[in-house]
Amino acid sequence: MHNWLAEIQSLTALNGNDKLGKMSEMRDSGTLGNEADRGVDGDSLGKGYALAMTVLSASALLVIFPLCGLWVDRQLETGILFGILGFVAGFYAMISHLTRLTKTREK
Repeated sequence: MHNWLAEIQSLTALNGNDKLGKMSEMRDSGTLGNEADRGVDGDSLGKGYALAMTVLSASALLVIFPLCGLWVDRQLETGILFGILGFVAGFYAMISHLTRLTKTREK
C-alpha cells in the first residue's frame, strides 16, 4: 500500500515547510483537535455565537412580523395596512428584545 502521507511530508520537507510534519505529530499525540493548540479561545467563541444569535433573532423579528401582516392583508384584501402594522410591531419587538438583552448582560 502506498503511504501518501509520507510522500507529502517528504515533498513539504523539500520546500522547507514542516507544518505537515507537526500536524502528523499532533495527530499522533492526540492534540490535533484541541482548541487551545489552534489558538481558539472558548470564551470568545461563545461570545461570537451569542452575538450571532442576537443578530439573527433581531432580524427575524423584522422579517416575520411584516410577512404575517402581508399574509393578513392578502386574506382580508386590505392593501398593505397590516404589512405596515406588522413592520411597526416587529420593530418594537426587536427594540424591546435588544433592550432586555443588554440589561441582562450588564448585570
